[in-house]
Amino acid sequence: MIENNCGIYFIKTTDGIRIGQSKNIKSRFSSHKSSNYNIIILAILNCLKNELNAEEQKAFNFFKDYHIQDSFYKEDISEMIDSYIVKRTLEKNNIADKRAARGTFIGTLYGPVSSISIRPNCDIFPDQKATIMGRAGGKQTYRKITIEGKTYTVSEKFKKLYQAIVRDTKEKCTN
Repeated sequence: MIENNCGIYFIKTTDGIRIGQSKNIKSRFSSHKSSNYNIIILAILNCLKNELNAEEQKAFNFFKDYHIQDSFYKEDISEMIDSYIVKRTLEKNNIADKRAARGTFIGTLYGPVSSISIRPNCDIFPDQKATIMGRAGGKQTYRKITIEGKTYTVSEKFKKLYQAIVRDTKEKCTN
């Protein structure tokens, strides 16, 4: 069941994918369903009431190459919606990780340097360092996630946030 929440919705209709906004998505979905019983909510981007217009415009701009007419877009965007929601949620919630530097130190010509300080930065949260996959050492690899065909080096915080967003989106779409 859809909660009475505020946000941008992506609905699959017989005319294509509709992008819209509502202060009460449950009520809005009911009104859409009365005119077209076969509609399906694909995803919801939660946001505050004062963000609705700006978020809807960002969604329109992002998917503009797939625009049909009014607020309808080609069904091609259905595969891109989840990653769009993840991207927007991350951008809206850019929370800095204030953890203390930890790890071992490496001797350099300029003195000891923390091994974490030489890691690449997270592509999403540039103030955080990338997470190592497996064991740290000479042949360490960094965690990467691919969104819309682009690969990002990511931090542990991003990984957890990404997993939570994907899980939440799937739960809302199946209810």
